[in-house]
Amino acid sequence: MRLEQTLGLRISSLNDAEIMWIKYCLFYEQQTLSAERTRPVAQSLVHKGILQEGSGHILDLPFHIPDDVWLYLLRHKDDLLPESERTDPRLERALQEFKKSLHWRT
Repeated sequence: MRLEQTLGLRISSLNDAEIMWIKYCLFYEQQTLSAERTRPVAQSLVHKGILQEGSGHILDLPFHIPDDVWLYLLRHKDDLLPESERTDPRLERALQEFKKSLHWRT
């Protein structure tokens, strides 16, 4: 199966928290987001090959979207994060709340 098809299948099966991670990265145009190592959303995305775990402190570990996955996400940005959603002020608040949820102490 081609990488494009594999990523499409994996992306289509993401839960709401996993989609928020993707939306956060697309909205802020960043491939890396830190989280506590034990956060299920981060571990799930690593297991699915969408994130790679970096090195650092267990309470603030960088998780990076590999380049091939990032390029796929950018190609499908309008599907994953439509313009109408990007311009809705509620989205940025929701994304900030999501980011806070990635650490026990906020």
